[in-house]
Amino acid sequence: MTLRVEVERTRCIGAGQCVLTLGTVFDHDDAGLVVLLRADVPDKYTERVRQAIELCPAQAITARRRSA
Repeated sequence: MTLRVEVERTRCIGAGQCVLTLGTVFDHDDAGLVVLLRADVPDKYTERVRQAIELCPAQAITARRRSA
């Protein structure tokens, strides 16, 4: 199983909490907005993805389980 992560860049306010929490999945562009580096994330990152979701003040990140 993997997590399918999605970001809504139009909601992003550039707080950067996602990048600080899981820089292997999230980055930011020159404007400071979230960039998703990989949408399919192994289960070993589940807790850190959930933390990034909770820490995002704009609620711009979602994730759901999917079959590998």
